[in-house]
Amino acid sequence: MLKRGICLLLITIICTVSLCGCQNSGIEYNIGFSDKVVFGSKEAENGGITVGLRVIVKSFNELRDLCEEWSNPAFEEDNDGYGSELSEKIRGYNEEFFENKTLIINSSVLYNSAREPRVEKLTIEGDELIIEISLKRGTYNDIAESWLFIIEVNQTDIQGITNISIENTTRSKYQ
Repeated sequence: MLKRGICLLLITIICTVSLCGCQNSGIEYNIGFSDKVVFGSKEAENGGITVGLRVIVKSFNELRDLCEEWSNPAFEEDNDGYGSELSEKIRGYNEEFFENKTLIINSSVLYNSAREPRVEKLTIEGDELIIEISLKRGTYNDIAESWLFIIEVNQTDIQGITNISIENTTRSKYQ
C-alpha cells in the first residue's frame, strides 16, 4: 500500500512538472494603439482593395515603407489624415524605439466594436506568434468593422518569428 501511494505521488509530481513546463505564459507587450480604424489600404492581387494587414515591423525605415505601400498618411504632411491620432502615434516611433523594440501591426475588418476587441496575450509556438484577442460575449448585430492594433514588443522576444496568427476568444460582457 505504501509503495502504491509513493508511486501515485511520483506520477502526480511528474505530470504537474511536465504540464507546467509546457505552458507558454506569453511574452511582455504594450498596446501602442487600439481603435476602430484601418492602417491603410492597397490594391489586392485580384484587383480589389485590401485593408487586412498582419505584419512585424523591425525598423523605422520598414515602418515608413509600410506606410507608403499601404497609403497611410502618417508621413505625408499635405494629407488630411496627417494630423490623425493614428498618424501622430506612428510618427512617434523613431529609430531609437526600434533599437530594442519591434511593432506587430494587425489591421482587419473582423470585429464589431460593440464587442470591444482586446489583446489578451501573445504566445510563441515554434516560429509562430499567436495573438489572443478576446471579444465580449453576448448577442450583437452581425457587422464587421475595421480595427487596428499596434503592439509593441521587445525584439529579443520574437526573434525567429516568421508567422503571425490570431486566436479569437470570448470574455464576460462585464469585463
